[in-house]
Amino acid sequence: MLKKVIVLTVLVISLTTLVLTLAKTPEESYRTRINQLMMEKGKIPRAVREERPNDWFYRQRAYPFDSVPSRYYHQALEQAIEMRKAASLDKNNDAAVWTAAGPVNIPGRICDIAVHPSDPNVVYVASASGGIFKTTDLGQNWDPIFDDHGGQPMGAVAIHPLNPSIVYAGTGEGNPAANTYEGDGIYKSTDGGATWSNMGLPNSARIPRIIVDPLYPDTVYVAVLGTRWSGRTPDRGVYRSEDGGASWDKVLYLADSIGCVDLTLQADSGVLLAAMWNRYNNGGGTSIWRSDNRGDTWNQISGANGLPIIYGRPGVTFGRTHNTAYLLYADVFGHFSGLYKSTDLGRNWTPTNGSHLNNLNGSWDGGWYFGNVRVSPTDPDLVFALGLDLFRTTDGGANWSKITDSDPSGNPTPEPHADQHAMYILETDDNYVYLGNDGGVCLSEDRGDTWSLFRNMHNTQFYAICVDYQNPQRLYGGAQDNGSMRTLTGSVDNWDHIFGGDGFYPVVDFTNSNIIYVEFQYGAIYKSYDLGENFVWAQNGINSGDPSNWNTPVVMDYNDPKVLYTGTDKVYKTTDGADNWNAISFSITNGTVTTIDIARTNPDVIYAGCTDGIVAMTTDGGATWANVSYYLPNRWVTRVT
Repeated sequence: MLKKVIVLTVLVISLTTLVLTLAKTPEESYRTRINQLMMEKGKIPRAVREERPNDWFYRQRAYPFDSVPSRYYHQALEQAIEMRKAASLDKNNDAAVWTAAGPVNIPGRICDIAVHPSDPNVVYVASASGGIFKTTDLGQNWDPIFDDHGGQPMGAVAIHPLNPSIVYAGTGEGNPAANTYEGDGIYKSTDGGATWSNMGLPNSARIPRIIVDPLYPDTVYVAVLGTRWSGRTPDRGVYRSEDGGASWDKVLYLADSIGCVDLTLQADSGVLLAAMWNRYNNGGGTSIWRSDNRGDTWNQISGANGLPIIYGRPGVTFGRTHNTAYLLYADVFGHFSGLYKSTDLGRNWTPTNGSHLNNLNGSWDGGWYFGNVRVSPTDPDLVFALGLDLFRTTDGGANWSKITDSDPSGNPTPEPHADQHAMYILETDDNYVYLGNDGGVCLSEDRGDTWSLFRNMHNTQFYAICVDYQNPQRLYGGAQDNGSMRTLTGSVDNWDHIFGGDGFYPVVDFTNSNIIYVEFQYGAIYKSYDLGENFVWAQNGINSGDPSNWNTPVVMDYNDPKVLYTGTDKVYKTTDGADNWNAISFSITNGTVTTIDIARTNPDVIYAGCTDGIVAMTTDGGATWANVSYYLPNRWVTRVT
């Protein structure tokens, strides 16, 4: 079974000069919104970085292999469930007791939304790594209802149209970045989410869409994208159950590398559209398929019928009461590529004014991360395109306008958060639009002109946290697309943002709580002297050409708060509170440094772990270094202490 590398003991190895003639990894190009912003301000070099977020998340688990075998992942899920059961049955209370610390007012990524067919106050959402949440009071309060069942990464949720106590949940996030988790199949609840049963498709890995046929509600369609990195598998395509999930048939399958990323049904006609996507081989085989008999047979319609050949992520949508469909797609690099419209149930297509959507996916070209399109159930001219921000047309695509404008630093504004992934338009009144993104759930009652932002949801995705040692009620954390945040009181509902981007390691001076260090991606370090009200750049002396990790370590000496360490392919040290940095090692890795720690009793003893399994040690403050990883497994080092 795959094991994490955690170095807990000092290896007794005689110190010798570390002989590592290691070439630097060729740098790769990757830009994000916050990187672009800082580049424009001259605070980040245009030199590209060694690790992308996808690589960082997956490679630390898979290295030195190309993938994590799915059987080990499923074993880990089963083990987690058994451990949770054992803890709940522990009559001696030997299990650790945890209480929620927050935040509930800064939610994380939402992948899908389902609304009760007769009570719009009851909403279910699929959280990227927090299970299924349910509200019965229109977002005032959210309850996690999936914590004891299966894995927590969710891709889809759907409600039975006639019996809303029946709910389906698809595990495995359908946004196939590698910094996401896979699932273990589809689940069903018959009591409004109080209990769940696994209904199969255990190797589906990622389920981005579930459709319950409103005319034949025992018929359920599931889009299965499949694994992102774990090789080619036959468990991809469109699956159909005609007995409420008791059994499944694969009704559309193209190849072991091509999965279904989106699916839509026009129930009155029985027409289905399936968006098939190949994340391998530059998108070869990506295509749109149509069935006019509820999935019995299929025909490819892309490359004909007015549609072009497609390579990047596609999204499709049908209205409930009309015959108009829309198709949105990106190119293989994630740029917005086109939007097409059909008014005859997907038989023939014409392009809309897609030039208005050129910036749909933002400057970082995130069309692989989001790419959905949604049409009103009743008004074929009201359409929303979901990208970095939200775009809307009210004239069938002739004109588009951007109706949300997220702060590019990642901080929430009165507008919805960036990165739109999910939408539900109320069938009985299309003024009501529910929106899910990297900052939780929003509701508009006027077709997107204004928004209410829902809170009270425990699903923030943290990279790292720390405690203010002088004021231990003050907690700090760095989170995915929610920047660096903190609470000054320790309450779960009064966290606030203090810095943008993706947040990573926060550090608080243990002698002066006003001094705070934060970072965003690739080790961009900033310092505050006034409790996080203002920040200044704090990377002077760090070579801008060094490769750096997506999640770069920043640690403070336990005896001197002005001494801090960080890493690129080298170890850097500052003795003046990050005013100046100096390298205290040569290049110790072919990759990047991932973790650093200093001995509590002797600050000259420092360990550094790396992406390629190397652990380097110095006992003289960095004058000489030794490789002490000879007897360690060749795995990405996630922590040394």
